[in-house]
Amino acid sequence: MNLVGADGKEIGDIEGVVENNADKKQFVVIERGGFLGFGAKTITVPLENVAVQGENVTLRNMDVAQLDGMAEFKNDNNAFRDLDDTQQINLTQQ
Repeated sequence: MNLVGADGKEIGDIEGVVENNADKKQFVVIERGGFLGFGAKTITVPLENVAVQGENVTLRNMDVAQLDGMAEFKNDNNAFRDLDDTQQINLTQQ
């Protein structure tokens, strides 16, 4: 799926959802920028900062500049676990 801004323009591709092992907080994993997958930056956005709006997943309470300033997502220390298709997440609908 694609993540879009309030203006409807595509911000990035949603690659999945991860959960922090310590506090169980969930994040959407976004791949942003690059060309054909090269040079893209992978970041995480807290689940409460996205909402379903029609057929789109929309960024809320954040802007593109904030996303661009975020550190790249790394899970080298296994602090996060990938959620699979059988696990339920709750997204706000607008």
